Amino acid sequence: MDSLPLEEPKNKYSYVFKRTFDLIFKKKNELAKVLLIPFILLLICEYFSKAIIMYSNIYIFAFVYIAITVVMSVLIHRIILLNEEVSFTHFLKFFSADLKFFFKTLLLIVFGAIIGGILFLLTNFSERLLYDILDLKGILIYSTLIKIVVFLFLAVVFSRLSLVFPAISIDKPIGFVDAFVISSKYKTFVFLNVIIIPVLLGALIGGVYGIVIGFLMGIISPKLSVLSSLVSVFITIFSIGFISVTYEYIMSKNEEEKIVEDDEESEAILI
Repeated sequence: MDSLPLEEPKNKYSYVFKRTFDLIFKKKNELAKVLLIPFILLLICEYFSKAIIMYSNIYIFAFVYIAITVVMSVLIHRIILLNEEVSFTHFLKFFSADLKFFFKTLLLIVFGAIIGGILFLLTNFSERLLYDILDLKGILIYSTLIKIVVFLFLAVVFSRLSLVFPAISIDKPIGFVDAFVISSKYKTFVFLNVIIIPVLLGALIGGVYGIVIGFLMGIISPKLSVLSSLVSVFITIFSIGFISVTYEYIMSKNEEEKIVEDDEESEAILI
């Protein structure tokens, strides 16, 4: 990993934001070279998926799309976190990391679906119990608030579990439990950097460029929709970048704390 500055950053949020942009722009040529082929493959996948008549084939294209996205994610994490030359053909070299990344993604989706389903069922059940106590307006307010709480809970859990992905990508795999342990002191920090900031940034970039692209498609050619896919790739790069740098920061802090604890134990033994 690129070494972190020796001095303690004044604001860890601004540090992650600045470092993410610095690393992405510093390594923009490597990213462009590596992501060109996946970008073309995504365009081909998107083109044929729109032309599908058989509904059952949608699942095939969905699987291919996820597989390409996984390969892209692993490569982006490696470029951002490691000082090494990476090319798209290296995905064969990192095939085990790709597989682990893919299965962790599926596990996270399944886990989220199960927990989310249980929580929403409990929410609906509690609403029925309150029908005799609250009026319709009260039920609506309760339902809205409880669903927001459930969504935020799932988002916080997902943000912390997502730290397994950069670890897997750089051949230092950790489990979901490990991700929870290393992020235990950084819950809000991880939630904001992995979920909130990328979503807001993606909405801003996607919204602004979406309007521009829509205008150009209207006056020039509908084929310019390819630009929308390019914007999506940019948003993906920055989203993964925030996860990478957040992981880097937390691991650095955990290592510092471990060194301090080891020193204290050594001093205690000497005493």
